[in-house]
Amino acid sequence: KKYIGKRLLQLLPVLLGVTFLSFAMMRAAGSDAITELYGDKGAVAQEIIDAKRAELGLDQPVHVQFWRYITGALRGDFGTSYSLNRSVSELIGLAFPNTLRLALAAVAAGSLRGTLHLGGDAVQGKSQQHAKHHINDAVLFSSMVESVIDTHSTAA
Repeated sequence: KKYIGKRLLQLLPVLLGVTFLSFAMMRAAGSDAITELYGDKGAVAQEIIDAKRAELGLDQPVHVQFWRYITGALRGDFGTSYSLNRSVSELIGLAFPNTLRLALAAVAAGSLRGTLHLGGDAVQGKSQQHAKHHINDAVLFSSMVESVIDTHSTAA
């Protein structure tokens, strides 16, 4: 119990760091949602682009945008998908049941494969090092299956 609590506490700074780095890299790339939405600046008047950036808070410093995102995320508000014009939280909710089913199937497949290999090794009296190899193999297999599933579920 203590170990799990410690690991969860270590997760918080990692999540904050990765999220902030994402914000900083997007800012450094020189692109934002408005640029992606309207495309080339020549197609839409600069006043419209500036007004939309101000409306969405994209004219604010990156630390202010980050703070708004984090406080919104803690309330379950991840903003709006500009391409689908729907709440991101709603889209996550729609995709979650299928994602959960697929993830559980991947974990079950990886666990079954690992268990069968470890059981076979035990029966044959193979070394502990050989068993560790199969554990690593099972984790890798499970991760690959989950990665493929995630790729297909986000593409849909």
